[in-house]
Amino acid sequence: MRELREETGYELAPDGQVVSLGYYFSSPGFTDERGYFFLARPVRACEKGPNCDEGESILDCRQFSVEEIRSMIADNEIRDANTLGICAMLAARGLLSLAPH
Repeated sequence: MRELREETGYELAPDGQVVSLGYYFSSPGFTDERGYFFLARPVRACEKGPNCDEGESILDCRQFSVEEIRSMIADNEIRDANTLGICAMLAARGLLSLAPH
């Protein structure tokens, strides 16, 4: 919950829940390090906004529409495995449609 608040400026709404979506291997064949996906919903904006940790390299956190994400993936603007992985996981579970409209 702390990471959600720190990095996004959002918090779980009173009736919200956090659902584990599983894990992925960040560098298969090199290490067995795992990253974990979670879905928090519904969320609401924190009154104080994000509380970024100075030691982390997250420079900008902002909202994108599904169409913007789809377009950014198609145009190779989004290239990091974490974002591509969570989009694939959400799409496979029927929680996100990346089909063009």
